[in-house]
Amino acid sequence: MYEQTVVIWNEFELGVQFFVLNGDYTHLDGTYINTLDDSDSAEANKEQLYDIVYDEEGAYRIEMLNTFPHRFGMCYPAYFAVIQAGFVP
Repeated sequence: MYEQTVVIWNEFELGVQFFVLNGDYTHLDGTYINTLDDSDSAEANKEQLYDIVYDEEGAYRIEMLNTFPHRFGMCYPAYFAVIQAGFVP
C-alpha cells in the first residue's frame, strides 16, 4: 500500500502533465478515459479516474503540474507509486 500516487497524465493534445493523489491508486495504472475497452473493470476505473480529475463542467478538479513533482524524489520510494493514465480525445 502506498501513501501517495504520482500520476503521469497524458491528454495527447495538451501533452504530459502530472498530479499527486493521496492514497494508493495503482489499480488505475494504464487507464485512459474515452477508450474502447468496455470491460466492467475498465469502465469502473475510467469512471473513478474521471471523477478524480474532472468536475461536472469538465474542468480540472485537481492541480495539474507541468513538471514531475520532484519533492517525492527517490528518497521515499516505499511511500509513493508512479502510474500513467490519461484522456484520449
